[in-house]
Amino acid sequence: MKRRHVVKTVGLVAALLSAALFGGCDPDSKEGGLRVSENYVWFNPGETHTESVFVSGAAEWSAVADQESEGWLTVTADEVNIYMTPCENFGSMVRKALITVTAGDGSTQTVTVEQGASEAEYDMQFDEGYSCYFGDLAAIGTGLHSLVFKMGDAESIDAANGYAVEEGIQMIVGMAASYAKTGSDVRIASGEYPVNDYMDYTAENTLFPGANAQGSMVQYYSAGVLTDIKYVVGGSMKVSYAGTGCTFVFDFELSDGTVFTARCEGDFAVYHLVTNTTLAEDIEAAGLAVGGLSFVGEEYMAGLNYWSMVLLADGLDVGDAGFTGSGDILMLEFLTPLSVTEGIPSGTYPVSFEDRESVAMAGFVYRNLFMGCFYMGIENGAIGNVAAVVSGTVTVERDGETYAVALDGADMAGNRIMAAFRGAVEVSDERDTGFLESAVLRGRASAAEAVRASAYGRMAGYCMPADR
Repeated sequence: MKRRHVVKTVGLVAALLSAALFGGCDPDSKEGGLRVSENYVWFNPGETHTESVFVSGAAEWSAVADQESEGWLTVTADEVNIYMTPCENFGSMVRKALITVTAGDGSTQTVTVEQGASEAEYDMQFDEGYSCYFGDLAAIGTGLHSLVFKMGDAESIDAANGYAVEEGIQMIVGMAASYAKTGSDVRIASGEYPVNDYMDYTAENTLFPGANAQGSMVQYYSAGVLTDIKYVVGGSMKVSYAGTGCTFVFDFELSDGTVFTARCEGDFAVYHLVTNTTLAEDIEAAGLAVGGLSFVGEEYMAGLNYWSMVLLADGLDVGDAGFTGSGDILMLEFLTPLSVTEGIPSGTYPVSFEDRESVAMAGFVYRNLFMGCFYMGIENGAIGNVAAVVSGTVTVERDGETYAVALDGADMAGNRIMAAFRGAVEVSDERDTGFLESAVLRGRASAAEAVRASAYGRMAGYCMPADR
């Protein structure tokens, strides 16, 4: 985090005249040097009003608040005063910041500011939390977060896959925030965020309610099994910072009619997953000659059938040990009506983030796997270029087991991605086989097994980037 600087330089004619007339005074003298009216300021945990400290004895001075003030204490100044305004402290620890006042002659004074700890009681204290930031994933002008909070034995929480595998509770919060492209701007700002009435991606600075394995929810695990889900249907989330630490307070209404209150304190990382592309220019996949199609069915997409197609360049192989050789890969996912069970029908499929029939799923990252439509360039067994396809169309012409597939798409950076394939496609029925779960649990990012979870993984899924 950046250190907060508040500087006010003061030049007073009267003071300069005084210095000229009484120049024999010792500049470091306690009698005539820099003074502040108070060296200590206290705020109660719920106080958010402004207090001031009077500065005297110096013609020029500056005030700098240390890093511990970041996110909770606003410090400003005018010619003779320093003003301090805190945010409400939701945390269980006293917050402390130090303001250093420095005169033009180098002499200093300090003002210590403290705010008391909250004594509020909550149903639960989460052990850790983080967020995956997807940027303007839905192309509607808001920045989408998937926040994850966990409680339980640390050794029983599978951080690599983002869910509790033994005893524990996990809460997922989907959020539409202000859109930020890069850097520290992706941090969730201090403030209160209400739960919206419905999952409105355009409603900036609101939380998504939960329903049907989407949005915000509290999940309960026992002996590695998900035993219960309670959806968030109302309430709010409060956020505040102190130095490098962050406090989240939740006051949620759940789908079973109960009230759920919780707090999470400490480090809170935001993982930036905006672009999902390494491309610097347009590209056309070359030599696609081998095709496979997996039918997953309705398992992870209620009311729709889910299909995964993998197209490989000739000479490129994917096995248990990973990739072998060099060449291009195109991964495509389709949603079809439940009546479609014998392959992908001919037609034009728009690349979309919407969960609806007759679309090709836009690309994203889910538990270290490539989901939706993706282009990958493999170089000597290693992934070189990789790009999520987030817009465009996929055209399919089918004649029995022979498919002609054409992609005219683009990544989030606007690079055009073209591909064409014609040939036989081997179809495998993966319904009720645990194929998806198996691929996710092993954390494999291979094209052959990247049969994907439903689109809710983008917002309310168990997001965990590879560099966690």
